[in-house]
Amino acid sequence: MFLLPDCTMFVLDEKEKASTPPLQLEYATIGTGALALKSTIHHLPFPKIHEEIVLLRKNTRPDVSPHTMLLHIGLKGCDTTLLATPGQKLYLAYEKQNLHFSSATTPIWIKPCINAQLEAYLEIGVCLLSEAGELLLNETQTCAMHHSLQKEGMQKIHSSMLQEGIAMMKKGKWWPPDCLFETYGGEKYKSYIGMERLQFEQPEGGYRFLYVKKDDLFVWKDGEWQSSTITQSYPMAKLTHISPYKMEWTLWDETGLEQVKVIHAKEDIEKSSWRAEELFTQMRQRTTSQVSCHIGGKMKVLKKGDWLIHLPTDWHIVKSAQEMHEVVNFTMQGELFVFDGIEKVEGKSVFCGTFFNKVRSQMLDIKIPFAQGGKNEHPPFIKKSLNTPIKQPPPDEPSIHKQQLKRAYQKSRKRQQPVENHEMVDKK
Repeated sequence: MFLLPDCTMFVLDEKEKASTPPLQLEYATIGTGALALKSTIHHLPFPKIHEEIVLLRKNTRPDVSPHTMLLHIGLKGCDTTLLATPGQKLYLAYEKQNLHFSSATTPIWIKPCINAQLEAYLEIGVCLLSEAGELLLNETQTCAMHHSLQKEGMQKIHSSMLQEGIAMMKKGKWWPPDCLFETYGGEKYKSYIGMERLQFEQPEGGYRFLYVKKDDLFVWKDGEWQSSTITQSYPMAKLTHISPYKMEWTLWDETGLEQVKVIHAKEDIEKSSWRAEELFTQMRQRTTSQVSCHIGGKMKVLKKGDWLIHLPTDWHIVKSAQEMHEVVNFTMQGELFVFDGIEKVEGKSVFCGTFFNKVRSQMLDIKIPFAQGGKNEHPPFIKKSLNTPIKQPPPDEPSIHKQQLKRAYQKSRKRQQPVENHEMVDKK
């Protein structure tokens, strides 16, 4: 009995039943055709592995390449962390419903990668094999990596070399550019013109300077920050920001995973109290390139090109190349005056030079006309000291010095004039 579409019921009689052929099944064809069965898995819901993976730190040193950059990777709920390079395959496994890193090959793997902008991302893969070794599932997925980078100042520095470099960098004093190089530096110091200075005290005394500008790189080597073409395997510092009142450095350890910032404020500059007309007095021109003058209460003879530095005890004329080197490097430190010579301005002789403050961050052109009316001519030089020391006479003999003074006094009494310009001579 069966129903037609119009729901009319038909009943087959016994004769019709006997004439209907039995259904024949070909069991050998099962599993072929449109209903064929395959052992491979076409699709599996992809696990959300990327939500469990955390980027803790990465190498951000300026000398790093995308192929050598180290990435510090961790897993949520797992204390174990790994250092990986871009493209390195890491295997994962589940343990008590938490992911952990596995040293054996597992169906789940991740591969940290770096793009052209040095940003980290993940490739995640699932690879299932049958007991016979047949591939059942092989799917990959690319996704962004979750960052959990530690905030600045929260990192603990483990590198002893970087710790030393940080301590030294914090001791640096920031001074403006050295004005001495602008006028007197020559070719040797031409590259230092306009560069900021970072001053460090030396253990043996004196100072050492780094001449820096934005984006300059230095390495910590042999106990000091220095320029070097070889930067790998050394802590590194980069001047990342500079403004009129702030200098900011970023420092890295050898791996680039540990970093810290050091900030300097510009040092206060002590203003000089000297005035040119008070500093140089009783100036007299000796020759076309030589003058004598009182400075600091003492007579000095200056020739064109002389350097005069104010030491704690006195103004000192720099006399050798070694002393000049000490002045340039602040081993000998004080206000500095450079005598540029004598110029003719409208027919008058003018004393010319350049004055620098103690740290040479400021300079002042000095031009002082010589006194007129013949007063600029220097009087003949008179020797006022003896070539040999005066010996004391024996006690029983009259002093020759006293005898000469007595005769001079008697002659002056006759002339009724005082003794002037009397030069004593030690006669024997």
